Amino acid sequence: MDGDLNYNLISRIAAGDILRRVSRKYPSKVALIDGDNRITFKDLNERANRFANYLLAKGLQKGDKVAVLGLNSIDFITCYFGIFKAGLVWVPINFGLSAQDIHYIIEHSESQFIFVDQVLFPKLPDLSQSPAWQNRIVILEGDVENCPGFKDCISENGIEPQVLIKDRDPVLIMYTSGTTGKPKGVVQSNLSIFTTSLANALELKLSSTDVSTSVLPLFHIAQFILSFSCLNMGGTQVIFRKFDPKQFAETVAREKINWVFLLPMMYRAIMASPYVKPEQFTTVRFCLYAIAPMDQVSLKKGIEYFNAEFALATGQTEMCPATLSFKPEYQLTKLGPYWGESSLIIDTEIMDEEGNILGKGEVGEIVHRGPSVMVEYWKNEQETNQTRAFGWHHTGDLGKFDEDGLLIFVDRKKDLIKSGGENVPSILVESVIMAHPKVANAVVVGLPHLRWGEAVTAFIVPKPGENVTKEEIIGHCKERLAKFQVPKDVIIVGELPVNSSGKIQKFQIRQKFRDHFLENSQDNVLSSST
Repeated sequence: MDGDLNYNLISRIAAGDILRRVSRKYPSKVALIDGDNRITFKDLNERANRFANYLLAKGLQKGDKVAVLGLNSIDFITCYFGIFKAGLVWVPINFGLSAQDIHYIIEHSESQFIFVDQVLFPKLPDLSQSPAWQNRIVILEGDVENCPGFKDCISENGIEPQVLIKDRDPVLIMYTSGTTGKPKGVVQSNLSIFTTSLANALELKLSSTDVSTSVLPLFHIAQFILSFSCLNMGGTQVIFRKFDPKQFAETVAREKINWVFLLPMMYRAIMASPYVKPEQFTTVRFCLYAIAPMDQVSLKKGIEYFNAEFALATGQTEMCPATLSFKPEYQLTKLGPYWGESSLIIDTEIMDEEGNILGKGEVGEIVHRGPSVMVEYWKNEQETNQTRAFGWHHTGDLGKFDEDGLLIFVDRKKDLIKSGGENVPSILVESVIMAHPKVANAVVVGLPHLRWGEAVTAFIVPKPGENVTKEEIIGHCKERLAKFQVPKDVIIVGELPVNSSGKIQKFQIRQKFRDHFLENSQDNVLSSST
């Protein structure tokens, strides 16, 4: 074993090794800031080693699964680094899921331990009462009677764990929130996480001098990999448990944050807040957005407000992001739903249903190859094989390349609206509606219709204090869209359903309003055409 391990250590790629290397280069540099708490790279590395040795002392073997259900914190990050170092597999769980889905993930992943915050402990009603889980549910933050605490897990020695780890060993199973059925477990490897972090540093301008943000939940692939990328470069991460514009602005000013990652709606909330001033963001040089597009009005205002470069990064749990990025130099010159250029470690093509690679300007499915592609869907060989048809990873997204080779997103295959024999990209209609000065948020879906097959239907959230009518929105669309693209109806709502990552859940809207046109006579539905 010693000889095998020595040989393994010479040239391996292991996600947990990056912390050891960075701690040697920047031992006294602050790695994480969590409110009033700070921890250096040296101390974080030692803490992760202690945790890794605890897990191994409990009898866990290479490849065993460890679930974590917690809010963003130093302990949360200690967990995933310790799990990586021990050669185990991290199973982060979305705390926004139901207790039933959380139970399913723990059982389906075959997790041996669960580390959970006290505030989320009620999400484990069945397991917490089971004798089989006694002493295997550990409280990360807070106290729960008869459950060990995380402080008991970091009292082992702090030396580096001696574990043989291979590049393509699974290191992470992250469950996607499925629109139908149960969540799917996406398996990623050491190779995927490590190479993606290096590519992100180069593509998204991360370095050891950066102080960046962890605002989105760390159980989400985008926030996790960006946090990991920052730490791999020796940068400092500032941890947030929730997003509040006033608190965020105060923290940016106090900690001199210069690299920001937020959702578009968060940037808009900052700029709209009467409690926030642009002067609080003088240290910011780079603003990344993802998960949702940013309308041109907000983008132009944001570049001026923050006086910083803006960039878009895209990807999916199955393709460790960023897969593509829309760089600052294109933000105001290339208008439309651009996703930009492939990562330097990714090949991207547009493919038709028969597996043919399409040329510039032709619409087809976006497919990828590269080391960031998932290992598999855990225990789901059929769906794994379906995503690998014709030797490419299939994203389920439609797109095309422009004349300069930049990728333009058209729609999710399942979100493309087929109305009256025409294909209507929902994102195109949404971008037009979002440009209306009274609209705070909008989503467009296709709903069943006896005449059109699917009727283009818009759901609008007005800006605070604004009253907007169906007639205004449809008139606005008629001036900017083709006749068949104009919504057949506009529904004003107070809010849109989103998941814990802020992504609008279109499937919920489609389900709730499935019979909207079938139940209402056409005389009662404002139509854009007859």
